[in-house]
Amino acid sequence: AMFSGGRGGLQFGACHISIPEVHEVGQLEAPSILKLELTERPEKHVVLLEVLSKEEEAFFADLRAMVAQSPRREILIFVHGYNVSFEDAARRTAQMAYDLKFTGVPMFYSWPSQADLLGYATDRDNSLWTVSHLKEFLLKVAQQSEAESINLIAHSMGNRAMGTALEEIAAEMKEET
Repeated sequence: AMFSGGRGGLQFGACHISIPEVHEVGQLEAPSILKLELTERPEKHVVLLEVLSKEEEAFFADLRAMVAQSPRREILIFVHGYNVSFEDAARRTAQMAYDLKFTGVPMFYSWPSQADLLGYATDRDNSLWTVSHLKEFLLKVAQQSEAESINLIAHSMGNRAMGTALEEIAAEMKEET
């Protein structure tokens, strides 16, 4: 995968993900050893096909265009939890948007999870470390997307980052008034 569990600056991009025709609601279909499947196949599995890195300006220009084309001008942002790779966060976002029949723009914010059950302490630290980046991301999306509504979903440890970021945004908005 392009992004590991290491820390870095805020980066923008787009992912292409396939959802198979045989998809079942709530499932994140992946190769199964029990079915003797060793490789991902788009016709059977939810697959991250491509990751495109984008400059911030181009990212927001594309986002505005996609929001403008959506019927209700809305965005869904997913923040993953502990023990989740970048790839699985991308796949889960697509699966949720598909299952919810979401007609807006699905997005996700990925923070550096170790994607390992033994990485709990590091993930906990990184979920707090990422707050400033998440806050910056949420504010930029709110200010530059031209969306009428932004729906936020956080899972597990992602709630800690999301909750803290929103508390800080609210406190800063209070100070400005």
